[in-house]
Amino acid sequence: MEKRGVRPNTVTYGAQIDGYRKIGNLEEANWLFEEIDKRGLRPNIVTYSALIDGYCKKGKLEEAKRFFEEIEKKGVRSNIVTYSALIKHWELKENKHRGSKAVF
Repeated sequence: MEKRGVRPNTVTYGAQIDGYRKIGNLEEANWLFEEIDKRGLRPNIVTYSALIDGYCKKGKLEEAKRFFEEIEKKGVRSNIVTYSALIKHWELKENKHRGSKAVF
């Protein structure tokens, strides 16, 4: 991308992160997330939601929750996609309808 003179931004990084999430490659997704910060860009809710959902699907709920907590600290506004991923996967983990209590 940069070889062609196009500088990545939060949206292009988000698309790449989501792509890596879809194939289960969270190592690359996380590396790209770190690159956003190194370049002085600010992750948006789409970027965070992709990582949260990816970690949830891998069963790494504590890591997903860590990203969720980071959202709040950085003042990024959560949305229904973010909450849905967390609640659904916490419920699966607990095998109960307590997912919303774990998230909130």
